[in-house]
Amino acid sequence: MQVIFALQNSPLPNLQLPGLQMSTFEVDSKGAKFDISLSLDAIDLETDAFVIELQPDNKPALAIEAHNIANILYTSGSTGIPKGVMLEQRGIARLTKSADYVRFDRDQKFLFMAPLAFGASTLEIWPALLNGAQLVICPVFQPSLDELHTILRDYNVSTIWLTAGLFHQMADRYLQDLPALKQIMAGGDILSLPSTLSLFN
Repeated sequence: MQVIFALQNSPLPNLQLPGLQMSTFEVDSKGAKFDISLSLDAIDLETDAFVIELQPDNKPALAIEAHNIANILYTSGSTGIPKGVMLEQRGIARLTKSADYVRFDRDQKFLFMAPLAFGASTLEIWPALLNGAQLVICPVFQPSLDELHTILRDYNVSTIWLTAGLFHQMADRYLQDLPALKQIMAGGDILSLPSTLSLFN
């Protein structure tokens, strides 16, 4: 639903960005249909190491202020219509650099699984990128519980964010035997006490 309203609020019926072309999309209350062609240059950190080494290591000369908009998130639409919320640079900085409830540092490995239109993606992406940690992009679009457990294990994920519903499904069985997993954030609804306590048994 958030994506639909983002498209409806877009001023252009045809979007053209470097490497991406979107055309003739239709939006209604049932969903969005659009054609996308995507062509991006991939960077191989090993084979392109020489080219990367030649790049300047100074910060880009960009005049970004704390009040500048970083991105726009759309609410879930629980009141009837999703609303666009402008997220400022300082909001992301406050979220990722001043947290005292979880460790955001270079020793962490975060899993990025939430849709970009969902506000939780901010909590998955920026703490990793702004603190020198690693960000694992979930390789499966909508993983099953077994697949998610395998991803967490194989990629040695240390920090994850789960909705309350997914947390309840994962807690009793699928969050076990993951020695690298040290931090679990969950929210969006009240968490079940038995499910939470099962992680400590």
